[in-house]
Amino acid sequence: MAAIDRVIMKAFQLSAGLLDRLITGSHINRAGFTSDPYPEYARIRTLGPVVRSYTAAGWFVLGYEAVSEAMKDPRFGVDPRKSPFINRMMKRASKGEPFRFLDEPTMLNLDPPDHTRLRRLVRQGFLHKYVQSLQPAICVLFDECMAAVQEGGRFDLVETLAAPLPAFLISDILGVPREGRQRFQQWSEQLAKNARNFDYDSLQFTDKVYNELMDYLAGVVEEKRGNPGDDLISALIAAEEEGDKLTTREVYSAGGLLLIAGHETTTRLIGNALWLLLTHPEQLQLLRDTPELIGNAVEEALRFQSPVQYTTRVALEDMDFYGAKISKHQLVSLVIGAANRDPEANHDPDSFDIRRDKVDHLGFGYGPHLCLGAELARLEAKTVLSLLLERYPHLSLETATPSWGDSDFVRGLDELVVCV
Repeated sequence: MAAIDRVIMKAFQLSAGLLDRLITGSHINRAGFTSDPYPEYARIRTLGPVVRSYTAAGWFVLGYEAVSEAMKDPRFGVDPRKSPFINRMMKRASKGEPFRFLDEPTMLNLDPPDHTRLRRLVRQGFLHKYVQSLQPAICVLFDECMAAVQEGGRFDLVETLAAPLPAFLISDILGVPREGRQRFQQWSEQLAKNARNFDYDSLQFTDKVYNELMDYLAGVVEEKRGNPGDDLISALIAAEEEGDKLTTREVYSAGGLLLIAGHETTTRLIGNALWLLLTHPEQLQLLRDTPELIGNAVEEALRFQSPVQYTTRVALEDMDFYGAKISKHQLVSLVIGAANRDPEANHDPDSFDIRRDKVDHLGFGYGPHLCLGAELARLEAKTVLSLLLERYPHLSLETATPSWGDSDFVRGLDELVVCV
């Protein structure tokens, strides 16, 4: 997830009080919310699909249908520069200084027509045939990551496999030299972790890391201009449709976005999915007995513990939305985690069931901003989980106490120690 998106969400948290005060004004248990936010989501959702925040000019959208509609409704924008509130928050936190990662929004934070143009060009690197061809590469990376794991041993699945594999894969896809893969992973993790903090020192650090990443990508891009290869950066440089091309800055930005967005959320998906299977032994055994359910198991994991719990929109005009009188420039938080557990969309939503006939979820978004890397993330998760279950028949948890990350935006495990 791009750093600017984390800043936006942090600003909305601070103003709307998602962590400390919800619509009823009651305080919530911070530790309890981090470990299991879904009862609180359900409580708020009983008030309606769209509810007003007490403490800010903002709204929460929690119903599945309402979140889906908001994601495709052109009256909602994603460009933070269109929000006076976000502008004030950024100016205050940055002390008026320019920060590159704030001043250069990625494709995730652009509205049409800019978003439409960039997505049309970048999507050429995510065509179905190409993505599916990556499965052998995922298997090779799996072997590399797991090489030091011995039968009967214990290891942290997040550190050993779930974190490095997606970072290494997207690095290879982009065409980053192998010696640069470790740096790519470190930059991605630093940006994801530090962007949870919304203060001047954190912004300085985030901007420093972002500039290092962009400067490195600039070197790779210039090398690819003279020596193009069979990789995504070369494809982005050459991308052309109807006489349109990406600018140099857009190539840098697209590369950085794909690294960060393609790394953290996939890491969380793999960790969350394995945690769910190991804590639901009957589901784990069902998957072992019926391996063709792996696709459904990944979809159910995305629904039940979505890596991205919510995203933000800016109202571009005054409107009546599901009975809510939303004013222009107000912030609207689309709570994906709540929508995925909406009983109107999924029967018995608080049960993890890989046999669910139809898994309705918004884990990859919906509408114009549907995640470009959704198919790749699915392929990575399916391949990694299948290999783990196939090669480690005695795979088990060392502890039943998970180490959830402290972000309520991206939900996932910071550590998952398992035994083989």
